[in-house]
Amino acid sequence: EQSGGSELIVDHGDPESVLEAAGMLDSDGQWDEAISLYEHVLKNWPEEYGQYAENCIIGIREKLALSRGGEDEA
Repeated sequence: EQSGGSELIVDHGDPESVLEAAGMLDSDGQWDEAISLYEHVLKNWPEEYGQYAENCIIGIREKLALSRGGEDEA
């Protein structure tokens, strides 16, 4: 079930936990998964964490565009 070596435990009811997991996924290059967690935060805690989550999503989308526009690994 678990992919990769590190175990990622996310409490989807705790924004801090979700943001921490999203940050780890982002660092790990698992950008689609990270975006989906940031979107979860954006939807559930827009007042407290919305701006931060949105900025993170924008940053990841820029990395995705660069990586897909550059050399393809597929």
